[in-house]
Amino acid sequence: MPDPSSGRYQPPTTQPLTSHLPAAAVGDRVIRAAIFSGLMHASELTGFSADYEALPANERPRFWRFVADRHGADKEQFYSLAARTYGFEEIEISVSDLIRFVQEIRSDFSRTSWKRMNELRVLPVGKDGAREEVGDSAAARLIFASSDPMRLEVNNYLSTLPVPSFVLRYASARSIEYVIDRVLPVIFSRRPNASESKPARVLPLVPASPQSGENDPDVRRAA
Repeated sequence: MPDPSSGRYQPPTTQPLTSHLPAAAVGDRVIRAAIFSGLMHASELTGFSADYEALPANERPRFWRFVADRHGADKEQFYSLAARTYGFEEIEISVSDLIRFVQEIRSDFSRTSWKRMNELRVLPVGKDGAREEVGDSAAARLIFASSDPMRLEVNNYLSTLPVPSFVLRYASARSIEYVIDRVLPVIFSRRPNASESKPARVLPLVPASPQSGENDPDVRRAA
């Protein structure tokens, strides 16, 4: 069985349980990957399928999303697996690096754009080494991170932004929510051209114990 933790996860083509899966699960790549990775057992799907089929057809999400919201396993495991299944690379976010990067590019986007990215829970986190030809020059691709890069709405909106090229990657919901809700407000509370001699102070992703009094802004959060 291929390792689901690296690269695009491709479930084996030989599936002895496929004929016993509910109809909603048969064509769902993420559900198949979840079964073969051991995240869930095929026998669990019957109950989920019945509830899913009871929904009006126009209100049904992807079956794997329906299961992820109701399964006993950590929901983040489903989204991480879904991202790998659909070929999205995972990225770890460094708070200190992100602060510097956002301060550098914040004026590249309008307030409306930042607000919409906030609503979609997606954010620019850096640039990768790949350069793509844009007109007569080559531009580095901007890296955006989302805990749900499979959302078509996210991809469609990023395509409207004034960036030459971009790549979308997966980061855990925990890290995305922390950055958007607790780090970005600190950055945007300062004037764009304010002196950077005094770094912005933000709380660590995992709050320190009351006894420690720690408040380290350079905390790497695991995805």
